[in-house]
Amino acid sequence: MAFAREDINFENIKRESDIEMLVKNMVQTNNMIAHLKDEQFEMRNEIKMRDEIISKLQDDIRLLEKEKR
Repeated sequence: MAFAREDINFENIKRESDIEMLVKNMVQTNNMIAHLKDEQFEMRNEIKMRDEIISKLQDDIRLLEKEKR
């Protein structure tokens, strides 16, 4: 009853709390997206390196086949 006498608006408190929670979730989501973008960049680099290695190995195989003839 003391709260009612002091005109505390629980709807405003709830709304502010909801907004704070949304902002916190947005920040966490943005951090997660940034982390996933970093991982995606690293994976692309790894794939590119793998493709280069495969290409070099294929070239080596072709050279060895020519030498074998």
